[in-house]
Amino acid sequence: MAWTTPGTAVAGDVLTAAFWNLNVRDNTQALKDNVTSLTAAIPTRSTNTGSTTATTSTTFTDTGLSVSITPTATTSLIEVTFNIWMGCSQTAIGSLNLMRGATNIAQGATCTCGNIVTSGRMDLMAATFIDSPATTSATTYKLQWKTSAGTIYLNRRGDANDVNPFSYLQVREIVQ
Repeated sequence: MAWTTPGTAVAGDVLTAAFWNLNVRDNTQALKDNVTSLTAAIPTRSTNTGSTTATTSTTFTDTGLSVSITPTATTSLIEVTFNIWMGCSQTAIGSLNLMRGATNIAQGATCTCGNIVTSGRMDLMAATFIDSPATTSATTYKLQWKTSAGTIYLNRRGDANDVNPFSYLQVREIVQ
């Protein structure tokens, strides 16, 4: 149903069924249809894990969190959001990379959750990033990580595996 510009009522007008149907009922339905089509046209993809894993790599390697999306237009933007729980062994500093395919699109998040006295905490690494892939081909986003030294952990503390949250990576198309 299409939107119709409502008429203007003046004093003395009689509210008829035809006026009501055109200006209220039909336009209300048109608004509902528009909202439904907009939300249906916003593809969202995500992946999450509650599993624990670790790395001792001092170069960036995949965390295992990876998700693909196929933009509907070359002008679309992709909103990438992640929440990653990282724990570290003593003196370790963990770093994250956000990748689009083989291209590093955001780097710099670090986790200094280990120190000389204790490594018993986790840090939440969270961010939202807007990317312009300029393609309608399937596009994969993934997180990579590395440690300065020692061990870093996904979804666990550095000194114990007794509290296990979950981490996620989500992408959403923003149609321009």
